[in-house]
Amino acid sequence: MGTALFSISDSILQGLWEAMKHWKVDAIAGLIIVVVVTVWRVGLGALNGVFRPVRVNGSWITQIDRGSGWEEWEDATLHQFVNRVWGDATITSGKRRTYQLRGEIRGQMLCLIYRQTDRSGFDCGAIALEVRPDHREMDGYEVGYDKTQNNISPRLYKWTSK
Repeated sequence: MGTALFSISDSILQGLWEAMKHWKVDAIAGLIIVVVVTVWRVGLGALNGVFRPVRVNGSWITQIDRGSGWEEWEDATLHQFVNRVWGDATITSGKRRTYQLRGEIRGQMLCLIYRQTDRSGFDCGAIALEVRPDHREMDGYEVGYDKTQNNISPRLYKWTSK
């Protein structure tokens, strides 16, 4: 009877040891993954900082001049990786619409294409902005289709960093 009890406890210990060996492998693999992901993110962040001397990422307030003076127009958020820029803008006055923004920055010029994201209408156009030396303001033009006048019209456009 004593020998049978010893063999049962021996097999339990052996099973625990095998489980612990696998746990160690899983823990080491998890640790390696965390280290690789961290190095990858930090490395890409550092690389991104080196190759994007003009930064436009962040939150912006836009103003537009339709010929009757400046009016606040949208809240915009931009993301940037090297020279690629993307984000969205939501009209804050009147009918709230959201636009998807995609484009790139070359030198001090930011060129974006915008497209309405909801399915209630079709609105798209282009934006060309010059980044000011302090990187807190951009100004230029927005060109889009004006549904009320049934034509393509340019408008003065100004962005200010929040």
